[in-house]
Amino acid sequence: MKHLLTTTAALSIALIMGMIKTTSAQKLPNVQQKPLRAPANLKIDGKPNEWEGRLRSRDTSANFVYTISNDNDNLYLVLQTVDLTTVNKIMGGGISFTIQKSGAKVSNGAMVINYPVYKEHHPMLQSSKKARPKPMLSATQADSAMQQNNIEINAQANSIRLVGLKNMADEVPLDNELGVKAAQLFNTKGVYTCEIAVPLKALEMTTADAKKFSYQIALNVGPNRYEGYYFKFDAPASNATIADLNRYKLMQEAYDKANAVMYAATDLWGEYTLEK
Repeated sequence: MKHLLTTTAALSIALIMGMIKTTSAQKLPNVQQKPLRAPANLKIDGKPNEWEGRLRSRDTSANFVYTISNDNDNLYLVLQTVDLTTVNKIMGGGISFTIQKSGAKVSNGAMVINYPVYKEHHPMLQSSKKARPKPMLSATQADSAMQQNNIEINAQANSIRLVGLKNMADEVPLDNELGVKAAQLFNTKGVYTCEIAVPLKALEMTTADAKKFSYQIALNVGPNRYEGYYFKFDAPASNATIADLNRYKLMQEAYDKANAVMYAATDLWGEYTLEK
């Protein structure tokens, strides 16, 4: 089934996302430079409350900010974005968090956590057919849109895919005995947050014997490359003016660029040492 995200959908979400300024606008390094102790009483719920002002890095090519942290029990990844193309890319192929204990920046022999995982249709973000270009959406409209989006993105994202973790299944439910956790949510300001927690025990790591390892954060191309999202600007009416046609051409060119990003794998490598 082909999901078509048309102008009205894009405008609805883009307007919400344009309401805020986030850490992605700050001058952050492309790759995290220092380890970080995770906030106390951290909950993996997709809510960024504990991370206010604590995100350390921004990937400029993929338009997301992220931080890796740890406590004595878990390694954590939190990733945030307000970019529509990035969100839809995540919905299409998920985020892969790779941990390579050897320190080499290669995936062979590494441990990989992939989330979200959709077995059927990827979610389609909520929009209103009556949406029109406006300076911003009201708080009520933003809240309604984000609530619907959270229903859409979580309705089928009920498992985590694992590779290379000893004594673990290839795929586990969100509520699992292994202690691997993941969650995703939009807030009412349009910020998408994904949180992943991996037990240090499963990684065979301890803070007492902390050694540098490499990691990769990848936004994957969805398995149904040509059946996923396709950004398309609504065609102008038959009585459109020259100005309308020129506007259509410019918008479609912008969407063509978004499609190119959508269907190209994006990743970054970094290094991390557990904070004691």
